[in-house]
Amino acid sequence: MQTLSRQQNIVFLLFAVVFVSVFIFLDAGSSRNDPDTFWHIELGKEMLRQGKVLDTAIHTFAGDNLPYVPHEAGFQLIAGALYEAGGWAGLHLLTLLSVFMLTWGLYRLMEVSRQEADLPRMHPLLGFLVLPCLVFFVYYAYFNIRPQMISAGLVVWFAVWLRRFAMGADVRKAAALGIISLILANVHTGVWPVIAVLLGMQTAERIWLKKLNRYDAIAMLLVVLGGLANFGGWKSLTYFVTLSDSPFTALILEWRPVAFSSNFPAFAIVVLFILCAMYSLRDKPLRPFRLMLFIGMMYLGLASYKQFLFLILFLPYYLAVVVDRFKRLAVFRNPEAYTRIKVVLPLLALGLMINFSTEMFAKYEQPVTQYPVEEMDYILKMNDSGKRPKVLSTYDASGYVMFRGGDVLADGRFDPFILDSTKGVQGWTAFERSYNGFRSGYLMDVIRADRPDFLILPLSDPKETVNSLKKVEQEDVRKQLREPDFTGSFGEVWDLRAFGGDR
Repeated sequence: MQTLSRQQNIVFLLFAVVFVSVFIFLDAGSSRNDPDTFWHIELGKEMLRQGKVLDTAIHTFAGDNLPYVPHEAGFQLIAGALYEAGGWAGLHLLTLLSVFMLTWGLYRLMEVSRQEADLPRMHPLLGFLVLPCLVFFVYYAYFNIRPQMISAGLVVWFAVWLRRFAMGADVRKAAALGIISLILANVHTGVWPVIAVLLGMQTAERIWLKKLNRYDAIAMLLVVLGGLANFGGWKSLTYFVTLSDSPFTALILEWRPVAFSSNFPAFAIVVLFILCAMYSLRDKPLRPFRLMLFIGMMYLGLASYKQFLFLILFLPYYLAVVVDRFKRLAVFRNPEAYTRIKVVLPLLALGLMINFSTEMFAKYEQPVTQYPVEEMDYILKMNDSGKRPKVLSTYDASGYVMFRGGDVLADGRFDPFILDSTKGVQGWTAFERSYNGFRSGYLMDVIRADRPDFLILPLSDPKETVNSLKKVEQEDVRKQLREPDFTGSFGEVWDLRAFGGDR
């Protein structure tokens, strides 16, 4: 191996410092900034308490025993157990482990893409610039404490083993695909169809290239069996249909397409993805998998913000074979010495360990303006019934209310609360009453019909006009209920128990 010059060693040291620093400064608070996190934790804790996987809604006053498809039970059990064991520090450890697995997987994905194109295994710009920058963006855009932070890495690793399988099919690689399928199906079943489609793309390619053999049948069988062996069975595998067909999905912001006109980073990523894919597809002979993957990722990426993540994850697959168009800097005459996995992984681990050590003993407090922290403190103090209080609040705040010990109309699980059996005032389902009740002139009707013990009404946005619906509604509530019993940093609280049957 070529001896590294002093200049090369200095530049490598600078790259290493920057690389490690990126992972040191991944802010833990950013990953805790999602309302769904709270009900995920609560479901996990409840499953641990009951010793079984939940298949009904809990902590709701919309109705008993509403059926629920446990499509994220594995993640919820992990999150609940880690929170019980180490609080927010335990969940931050899970987040950093997910970052580790995703970063390692993206490195391998770029590596396998270059192998397919008969290029050197890695390029320094990929390892020390593309990799950390991409992970940094994904962390801040998508790495909330939710199942996707684990499933993102699993999808990438499935693609890695899938392409390794294409280059040399055998039982060991087929087994790896089956194991990843099993884990993904239990951690985040709703994402499992993505790997099924990837497998279908590769199978079509192998038929096109006349390379299909018995190992493909073994791989397909193991992947399907791994998918079916999940907590919710086949219903979980088709859960995405429930979301896709529901008109309520469009009400949730993350299921709407990315607003590229106001999101320049996302727009730049799409442009870069298209350019890199087009260059990659110029190679002869045509690689059908690359073409089908490009079409599939463009479809997902343009469909919704939530699925735009997959387009980002597969950008390195195409970018990996484009970077060689540019002349390497003289200092990188021997890039293999810098970018081997035995160099990159220790640097990655070092950055993440320092990150965790700085957060391990730090006390975390929920932002009181973002969640009803003070409001739930007041409610729990005033609740003397010995039972969980029934609290009516906005849909986004319901997860936190549930986490703190209140019963809600609907939480982020979505599917149990859109059933006809939950319909009430105005013919609305529990989800609609939880969502629309605070965005219409019917809040008092919901209060009278559902009879909550407490109401939390968020404070008006000072940027809103005096004629905005929320401001008008708050005045209407005050007229009919009186002044609030408590005002916190997030909103106002009314104790409705004294109103009895007149509500």
